[in-house]
Amino acid sequence: MRAIQIPRFGAPGVMKVVDAPDPTPDDKHPLIDVHAAGVNFADLMMRMGLYPEAPPCPFVPGYEVAGTLADGRRVVAFTRFGGYAEKVVAPTRGVVPIPDSMTFEEGAAIPVNYSTAWAALVHLARIRRGDAVLIEHAAGGVGIAAIQFAKQAGAVIYGVTSSALKAEYIKSMGASPIIRGQKWPEGLDIILDPTGPFALDRDLKALAPGGRVILFGASDFVEGPTRKAIKTAWKWWRRPMIDPMQLMNHNKGVFGLNMMRFADSHELMTTCIAEITKGIQDGWLKPRVDRTFPLAEAGGAHTWLQERRNVGKVILRVKP
Repeated sequence: MRAIQIPRFGAPGVMKVVDAPDPTPDDKHPLIDVHAAGVNFADLMMRMGLYPEAPPCPFVPGYEVAGTLADGRRVVAFTRFGGYAEKVVAPTRGVVPIPDSMTFEEGAAIPVNYSTAWAALVHLARIRRGDAVLIEHAAGGVGIAAIQFAKQAGAVIYGVTSSALKAEYIKSMGASPIIRGQKWPEGLDIILDPTGPFALDRDLKALAPGGRVILFGASDFVEGPTRKAIKTAWKWWRRPMIDPMQLMNHNKGVFGLNMMRFADSHELMTTCIAEITKGIQDGWLKPRVDRTFPLAEAGGAHTWLQERRNVGKVILRVKP
């Protein structure tokens, strides 16, 4: 089978197409014939050598796919790496049917982004009607999913983004857009922040009593196409520390979310996938695909995402 391999850490151009052996399925890990694969910011970080849980080089990245099982059923699935390939095996608990009306490209936009949004807003933040929710990188894959969940919950939504074009799209979804650098509203109940720990002081100041910050990424560590070891180390050592007395005195909370580890819980993922599936069936959850790249152009997909040019999900098309 064809697969995209990261032979060494570096810029998008280090990735290459290789001929790899087909994976071996078993009773708990069915084989999926991949039609499309999702591209995530974590993939960029592992390519750069900034993702501690990545396998040693060389390896095939990719956390989510859409395709068909041996019996022809159309499915989406979580993968523990290996998704940038023509075939992959995935844990049964993470394999979910999709309707015929959904394209494989749309399907590949669901597993990571929508599970992350559900875990952050529904499971951890316990979103309620009337909550004031601020979403950083609101025009990205997770951001758009989070807006849909927050809207369904009846929340008041603010979306932070980087351009007027993205702001218009966020507004069309029902969120109040904030161009990065503009003043945030105060008295927020929930903040979803994928940028990392550096904005934590700002986040906490913007929260109302009882508010909670959900940290689920570290995009601020990524500057340019390759890792800058000295600057990265400097940022790491200068990251802010949480003062528990401050949290107690102001009745505020901070949650961390690592979806790879979250997905290890069969019970949580069963609930998560069931609620996402229902939302899709009911029509209020619908992924937006920004741009699709052929599998062989994975480097271009990484560049597009890394330059924050996307409004929605970036996808690799594995089969025509």
